Amino acid sequence: MPNIIREEIETGIIRLGMNRKPVNAMTPEFLKELAMAYKEVESDENAKALIIGSDLAVLSAGVDLKEAVCFSKDEQIALLKGLHEFLIVAYGLKMPVICECAGAAIAGGFFFVLTADYTVAIKGANFALAEAKVGVNFPTAPLEIARHALTPAALRYMMLSGEFVGTEKALAWGIIDEEVEGDRDTVKAAAVKAAKRYAKLPSKTYGMIKTDIRGECVESIIRDAAANKDGTADGWFNDETVDAMNAMIAATQKA
Repeated sequence: MPNIIREEIETGIIRLGMNRKPVNAMTPEFLKELAMAYKEVESDENAKALIIGSDLAVLSAGVDLKEAVCFSKDEQIALLKGLHEFLIVAYGLKMPVICECAGAAIAGGFFFVLTADYTVAIKGANFALAEAKVGVNFPTAPLEIARHALTPAALRYMMLSGEFVGTEKALAWGIIDEEVEGDRDTVKAAAVKAAKRYAKLPSKTYGMIKTDIRGECVESIIRDAAANKDGTADGWFNDETVDAMNAMIAATQKA
């Protein structure tokens, strides 16, 4: 099975279903595939809205810690480069993006939510920015998008605690837009319904307004990267990272 399954729900509504088992873990190759898939949808003149979702139990668990704990510096840099390039595409996409969240969205996986225009989540879904717990700092792209997309209260709590946030608090903080009870099909149906609403909006005007909202953030990410202002550009790990990742892996195995 491919890592990303493209489905035309109906004319103008395209769904990208992530299917990189078991948890849509991020790798440089997967991030490149995602960036290309987003670009292909945006370049499709018939496409009016994009739904990003998952065909697995979670939306995405971010980086696979069992792999990441052994990363060389070159592998760290490659991953961050892939994340940077994908997030520029995802946050700068001019067409409506609906996130269909039928499971947890953790660390890098949370940015499918933050880069969307509207998120439908199943009741009981959890969201986390776990970087503080696994001993890594935030690269420029996710840092700036988090600053731009989250309220100050959500930003402070999620980035500094690394704790999970449930759908009740996510709604209150504006992280998600809609909570639905049921199963994966219920969430998908709600996401399609939202996509249909957004697809009816004048597309050129929508793109201009979205650029007005997000363009400065995207440009600052590109500018800082070009000026080598990203503190993780020469490697993501510090002297606490491996121990913190191993502790997180051990805790997950006990749970």
